[in-house]
Amino acid sequence: MSGAELARTHASVDAYYSSKVESFGATPGGVDWTCSATQNLRFVQLLRICDFSADLSLNDVGCGYGALLAFCRERHPDRAIDYVGVDLSAAMVRVAQQHWQAAPGVRFVVGASCPRTADFAIASGLFNVCQSIATEEWESFVRATLRELGFRNVKALYIVKDLGTDWIDKGYPVTRGG
Repeated sequence: MSGAELARTHASVDAYYSSKVESFGATPGGVDWTCSATQNLRFVQLLRICDFSADLSLNDVGCGYGALLAFCRERHPDRAIDYVGVDLSAAMVRVAQQHWQAAPGVRFVVGASCPRTADFAIASGLFNVCQSIATEEWESFVRATLRELGFRNVKALYIVKDLGTDWIDKGYPVTRGG
């Protein structure tokens, strides 16, 4: 994928999610979920890879307004979570920063890659909005993003549709989504 194609895809994802948060605010609708129940169900599945028996660091790529962090804190109030949320949407990051500004160990950044390595990394929402982008270009975006994120020692990878073949061939455990 060329730099121009990647930038165009990033801009498309940014515009999509920025319009959602501007319309619906820090709610499940603001990140294109129908309700908190379905959003929380996704969080349960994503967090199965995390070990909450001790304090941990977590990178959340496609973090939206920080709902995953709120879910973690509600479910694991006795754990310190060193959290970095990354999102392509500056509007989304602004909303998250406003909400979490006083929280220790929490940082939100605009971008396409994590500024650090963490115990666990989750990348969820940014792969769900293909829209009118050609399948081949979207698959290249997913691969490029995963490479950029440094997904070398992956415990689990949630794949939307059928993009898992290359990752299965490399020995990564893959859960197929729908």
